Amino acid sequence: MLKNITHGTGPQSEWDYVIIIIGIIIVCLTLFYSVKFLVRPQEKDPDHIKNIVVNEGRLVNESDSYS
Repeated sequence: MLKNITHGTGPQSEWDYVIIIIGIIIVCLTLFYSVKFLVRPQEKDPDHIKNIVVNEGRLVNESDSYS
C-alpha cells in the first residue's frame, strides 16, 4: 500500500501497519488530553501551583494598570 510513497523499502509485513496505527492512536490521545487539560485543568484546590502562578500574573497586571 505505501510502497513507492515512502523513502526506503516501505512496510515489510502487516505488523508494520499495526505499529503505525498504534503510534497514531498514542499521538492523538496525547494531543487530545494535552489540549483538554490545558483548556480546563479541573483543579479546584486554592493552594495548587497553577493558582499561585495565575494569581501572581493578575497581581502584576493590576499593579501596571494603576500606574
